[in-house]
Amino acid sequence: SITIAQADDDVVLLAEPVDEVRVALVAGAAGDVYHFVISAYDEDGLGITVEQSVVVEDAGPYVDAVRGNDVIGNGTAAAPFASVAAALATAVRHALPELLLTQGEHALLGALLPPRVSLRGGFAFDASAAAPAYVNEGGAKGGGIETILPISAEGLGFVDAHAAALTLSLTAASGSIDLLGSAALEGVRVVDTGLHTAPLVIVRSLAAARIGEVEIVTAGAPSPATVVIEAGATARLLEVRVSGATGADAVGLSCLAAIVSIDSSDIVGAAGADAGTGVRARDGCALDVTASIISGGETPQAIGIDAQASLLTTDAASTISAAVGDAENAVAVRVVGRERSALIKSTLLATGDIATGLYCEDAQVTLVGAAIESHGALAIAVRPDRCVLASSNARLTADTAGARGSLADDVSFTGGTIDAGDAGIDLDGTAARRVRSVVIRAASIGVRALDAVVVLDNVELVIGGASEDDVLGVAARGAVVRDSIIAVTGANARAIELGDVPSTLERTAIHSSESGRAAVSFSGALSLLSSLVASNDAPGIATAGALTLRHATVMTKTAAALSMSLGSTLQAANSVLSGLPAISLESTDAPWLQAVAVAFSSTGPLVTQPGVTLTTPAQLDGLGCDFCLVVDATLLIDGDGHLAAGDNPLVDVGDDDLSLADDIDREQRPQGDGVDLGCDERTP
Repeated sequence: SITIAQADDDVVLLAEPVDEVRVALVAGAAGDVYHFVISAYDEDGLGITVEQSVVVEDAGPYVDAVRGNDVIGNGTAAAPFASVAAALATAVRHALPELLLTQGEHALLGALLPPRVSLRGGFAFDASAAAPAYVNEGGAKGGGIETILPISAEGLGFVDAHAAALTLSLTAASGSIDLLGSAALEGVRVVDTGLHTAPLVIVRSLAAARIGEVEIVTAGAPSPATVVIEAGATARLLEVRVSGATGADAVGLSCLAAIVSIDSSDIVGAAGADAGTGVRARDGCALDVTASIISGGETPQAIGIDAQASLLTTDAASTISAAVGDAENAVAVRVVGRERSALIKSTLLATGDIATGLYCEDAQVTLVGAAIESHGALAIAVRPDRCVLASSNARLTADTAGARGSLADDVSFTGGTIDAGDAGIDLDGTAARRVRSVVIRAASIGVRALDAVVVLDNVELVIGGASEDDVLGVAARGAVVRDSIIAVTGANARAIELGDVPSTLERTAIHSSESGRAAVSFSGALSLLSSLVASNDAPGIATAGALTLRHATVMTKTAAALSMSLGSTLQAANSVLSGLPAISLESTDAPWLQAVAVAFSSTGPLVTQPGVTLTTPAQLDGLGCDFCLVVDATLLIDGDGHLAAGDNPLVDVGDDDLSLADDIDREQRPQGDGVDLGCDERTP
């Protein structure tokens, strides 16, 4: 800007051409009138002359409802205005950056303020001081002097301006605090009456708003939400608290095709409403939640975050809960709409008669280190068929199921834990379900995907209990299981049930510790490689298909190690079969297509089939078993399939040509003069 001081000369010539938008005049005294004739010329000598008169006046930014006077006031400390409405003309004329409001309650105001006119409260007059002192930082922080500005049904709008250190009180059923352009609320409380039905704060379309250290408290039923972010707007909320509302459908914050950042905030949807949602995102809203708490509130129908066709991101420091307390129907996070996706790292909580931590419908959801806890039903529910779900190091806890629903697309769980009252993962659909490095503890079902192939890698399943009935570890059309442990306990317990798709169990330990059906059953083809199947009072493996054993250990106490139905086949090498009998066949056909270096238990019959019982090694040789041993395997192998120390006839006697590279513990074969029989390779 250019500063012109009063001088004796009538004409002030600038030293050189300038390009400025503002001229500051150092005037003499109030009441002086200055007349300007301003001439400007371009480089070709063409010019224009403008005449301008300026009246010097005393003016200031102060508004004091007690000491001020709108008739004779000029905004100075000595003569403040009594109302904001009267001070606006002076603020515009002098381009004052802020109007400064003193303590107490001010006159009712309702207007769209002129652009760049801001309001700041928290001032108090001291008779000994030349100007009011800034006493506190305003409404939301408390602890100091409160400046209350009542707002009429017209509402109050800020354009490229801010409100700070104020309590903005909406006194009518309508009217909102509107933020336009680059507007902001800083250290503000926004309150209403119990009759209020409009949003308390609206970030208008295309605005870029900041809302920091703000408390928004409603006693009414604002619709469609307490805070509304319109299409095309950008809003950042930092240390904001939004209280719950009443009404039929209470929403804390709603955004439509906007960009919204929520940081270190607490947003509640309902306080006694029929239904409540903490944050509702629609139609392309990009919502980022950091270090915040969001809840549907006190309501029977509660949703923490409801994101439809929107982009949702939450961090590990955030907690999203469906409701405050119990609800009839509670969902912590609901994600719908494939065109956008969700990245969730936060804690999700849901408690109620029907409670779901994460609901995914036709969407793409990635969980990274998330903790999902549901008391009442499901940690994750997917509907109806299209949900791309990827979980990494998540912790799922649910009274019923960790993940349940229908998926046509792939789903993967990597790392983390699932604790469920009923089922760990129970998903319909045909696409593969991939589970890696996850611990699943459940009462009835570990992983069920009847129409799909399940891929389990380094997974631990602990399913059932002594009092449970009909326990199932894995049920799928097919499975690839590696480096895993599956333990089931209970009546009718089954570790693995597979369909007609070829399957593989590799370096996997399966334990079935109660009576029931076979630990492993299948109808297609199954390869058991460097793996253990241990069952108490039920068959180890029941096969109606093609079974291949390589370095397998199958042990039962009172039932057959292998129960082979009509049409089933067996190829076995370097394996141990211990049961009563070792093999039970429904047919009179030869029990195996190939049997090389197989150890049978000597504690009972070796092979039984209609009309035939084999009890001696010579009978096994007669059926083409190449180097088949008969030993008491219970003395040579422990409960985890490992070979006992000392003189052990199962050590170094396997067929090297039919061997595998490593054992159940990933230890290299061989460790001695030859490979060992069974799933374990004994180390020196």
